[in-house]
Amino acid sequence: VVKTPILAQAAIEFQSQAQKELMPISGPARGVVAGDSIDDEIAAARSRVEAYNNFLLTVGMEDYQEGFDQLLFFLSLVGSVFRKVHYSGSEVKVDNIHVQDFIVPWSTKSLSSCPRMTHVLRLHKHEVKANFKNKLWQKCDLKDGDESSEPQTQTQVKMDNVSGLSRNDPTDDRYIINEVHTYASLENGESDELPYIITYLVSTKKVLAVRRNWVETDVNYKPRSHFVHYKFLPWDGFYGIGLVQLLGGLAKASTGALRALMDSAAASNMPGGLINSKVTTGGLMGNNSTAMSPFEWNKVNLPSSASDADIRKHILPASQMYSPSPTLLSLMQWISTE
Repeated sequence: VVKTPILAQAAIEFQSQAQKELMPISGPARGVVAGDSIDDEIAAARSRVEAYNNFLLTVGMEDYQEGFDQLLFFLSLVGSVFRKVHYSGSEVKVDNIHVQDFIVPWSTKSLSSCPRMTHVLRLHKHEVKANFKNKLWQKCDLKDGDESSEPQTQTQVKMDNVSGLSRNDPTDDRYIINEVHTYASLENGESDELPYIITYLVSTKKVLAVRRNWVETDVNYKPRSHFVHYKFLPWDGFYGIGLVQLLGGLAKASTGALRALMDSAAASNMPGGLINSKVTTGGLMGNNSTAMSPFEWNKVNLPSSASDADIRKHILPASQMYSPSPTLLSLMQWISTE
């Protein structure tokens, strides 16, 4: 299927420019000290923190730059991308989260004021068992993976088609586990709802873990932040808007114009056309409705005034009837440049 690369070109341009600004060779971290008085000790501490974070983001975390590059591309297209910062053992991990795998209430305006956030985890069996072994989750019986029972969204289907993926392999089903960051009243029958992280297996509703989500010494019980929300362009509500919303209509119009031009170009190069069957007296005779087919010359009746010794006056090639429209070409070029 032929499509104009307007969206892809705009996304790649944003990705390359943002990558150059946000991830320079020297590293993305810059140390800043609050206050006016900076002595040598504070300056040295700032330099150490800056150097460590640059090392961590460029060398220590192997998948960070690749994930950040992917984030920028999807951010420009979709408008909103989420990242989760967490520990995996003793290592710091930063994971990209697809929009469909991060669920918030409809009325949410921002992450800071969100009363409930659900991260949909899709894990293979060995990953789930590793969490059992490390006592991160409470052990339970595992049946077959339940990802295949969940209907795919239109976004997932299109992404799979673009990337050439297929979800027809039953042996690759993953387990769907919801990690809910919410408020609940669980300890000592207290009426106050406190921030917790509740993890459960979707297929069996089995609770795998319940964890406190505030610093133990914090008397205000402020919830710890694990997620970061990136917006391409802020919009009214929780999500941002991207190039699909901004340029989607123009991309469709340009694609339609391109396909029309290609059809007319193919028809204009098609061997065949119309040829005079006989010379009649006055006007077009009979029914001259005819279907054009490649490599065929369809006979039509022409008036007697067309009778001439010049054979070129009795033949109309398809190339003269279906030549590409210069106006349509100019319109497509204007849409692409705008």
